Amino acid sequence: MIYSEVVEKIIQGVLRGKPDASRARLLMQIDAGFSQVDNEVAEAFAANEDKRSLLRKDVSLVFVGGSIGIPATVLPNYLKDATLVLSTGDTASYIEPYADFLRARDNRLAWWSYSNLLISAKNSATNGGGAYAGSATLTCIASPDIPTTASATYVAPANYLSELIETFIEYLLGKPESASTDSV
Repeated sequence: MIYSEVVEKIIQGVLRGKPDASRARLLMQIDAGFSQVDNEVAEAFAANEDKRSLLRKDVSLVFVGGSIGIPATVLPNYLKDATLVLSTGDTASYIEPYADFLRARDNRLAWWSYSNLLISAKNSATNGGGAYAGSATLTCIASPDIPTTASATYVAPANYLSELIETFIEYLLGKPESASTDSV
């Protein structure tokens, strides 16, 4: 569905409940709150095991010095179920992010881990054994990418879109008209 169509469905839903709402204010509130509501819906959607796989996608990463920030669309609660494939062809094994499990001198296998903000990766011994630097593909649970233009397609499962629109309508109907968009 085109992003502008998603926004229009949200506005129409709000106007049914608040016919006197300002369209311009609604557009500002939707723009300001979209990523927050999108992430909340993605978390709720992923919490259902039957729906979680619908949010699985490949995310391209470029490691510098063995680390990269966790992309905003990646849902950290589900990183343990992710797969990291390095450009060397190695599929890095996930290890728990605790010092006891990180055997820094063991270079036999490629591995990856994460903390609150970073994903870290290390090469296998056959590929140098040091901190990984290069491209990789993380197959993980992530919220849909938010389009950057109104004419771009918002790619998400159909039932995800309906939940997003309903949640956003409820969010805006519960939000006072004079509320600042900074609190979104």
